[in-house]
Amino acid sequence: MQKTLLLLMLTCLVTFTAIGQGIKTVALKQERIAFAPVNYYIANVTDDRKDKNSIGKISKDVLNLQGGASAAIKNFIDKGVIQNTSRQAISIHITQLDFNIKKQSYSWKTDAEVTLAFYVNDQKLIELNSKGQKEADGDPLEYVDEFIKKAIESDLKRFDTWWAQNRGKIPTMPTVEVTVNIGRTINKPNTIVYSTARPLSVADFEATPQEGGLEQAATLSGSGFQTAADVRNGQVVVNVTITPYFDRAGSWFKKGGHTQAVLAHEQAHFDITALTTCELANRIRNTTFQKTTYEQKLDEMLKESREEGRKEQARFDQETEHGTLRDKELEWEKSVRDKIATCGCY
Repeated sequence: MQKTLLLLMLTCLVTFTAIGQGIKTVALKQERIAFAPVNYYIANVTDDRKDKNSIGKISKDVLNLQGGASAAIKNFIDKGVIQNTSRQAISIHITQLDFNIKKQSYSWKTDAEVTLAFYVNDQKLIELNSKGQKEADGDPLEYVDEFIKKAIESDLKRFDTWWAQNRGKIPTMPTVEVTVNIGRTINKPNTIVYSTARPLSVADFEATPQEGGLEQAATLSGSGFQTAADVRNGQVVVNVTITPYFDRAGSWFKKGGHTQAVLAHEQAHFDITALTTCELANRIRNTTFQKTTYEQKLDEMLKESREEGRKEQARFDQETEHGTLRDKELEWEKSVRDKIATCGCY
């Protein structure tokens, strides 16, 4: 008997709690709005709120939209807004949907706030907010229905104006257009930019020679790497300039090494730098870059190219024994010259 009585008491308590805090549901009345977006259409509606089961309170009762906020708003837009699906697809994200309705004497006071964010794919474009307040004797849920629909219509209009002004400046396309140029000048003092019309001379080697060792000369060369990015018609456009150069202040000649053979060896080192630069440019041209990772990818490709160039320079010196094996030296020089002539960069 005691167990039965206790169970009945618990059942009554649960029933009383459910009655004490009920759920009021708002069903958006379907109607066509006069505004039709010109520059986009709404493809999807997502509810980003933490509490998706409520849009506020009316006294002690929980307030919600019939079918859930995202489905209710998407259904209203689909049926109430004329849309051109050949335009840019846009998603609406609900970030705030809050109605606080309280009884005051003989009237209802409603504080309302709706915030909608507009997205392209996963990229947030702009967030628009609507606030309102009303005191009325009638059914406050009528105002909730009215306010939500007016907020949607207002935000669709505001976004259409904003999008028309800004869509070309916003990178909406996932891929990046990359153009590559081989630089002909460089803002770096005491350097010579690579040109087949301007071979090196002994006078170009200005550094103090390093004592010891078998080397009669040393060439310091490299590639300058510059990027400039812009947005055109919704796509990130990146211009890459790679400039192979010879550093006078880091290159030297020993007096005893002033021979055409040694100079030809050093010229071949500079040619290898130019060839590696051209290979990098062609690799970039044949790569598809993504908006979110293109900077990292370009940096990785540059590092790989420089490492490949370092290894090729070392292999040249090793196989020719720094130019002293004449047959091997002449073979290398011809091979590099032929590649320069057909690489399409110089």
